[in-house]
Amino acid sequence: MTFPSILKALYKTYSIDACFIADHLSIPDEEVEAWEKEESFPTPKQVDKLSAMFAVPEKTLQSAIEESKKEKNK
Repeated sequence: MTFPSILKALYKTYSIDACFIADHLSIPDEEVEAWEKEESFPTPKQVDKLSAMFAVPEKTLQSAIEESKKEKNK
């Protein structure tokens, strides 16, 4: 599972959007939108906060980020 697919699942499950996540992480909306497009990825600190916000294990998020990076480099 890629990181954008996890984001989309969170959006659907919690009825939220990129703006919600950006607001809670105190980052620009564009940064979260870049994660959706695999143009960039969250920092370890942001992964920690996302994990706590949504009760998703950090390992799951990190694995998804690594999968996205592999897919991007194909």
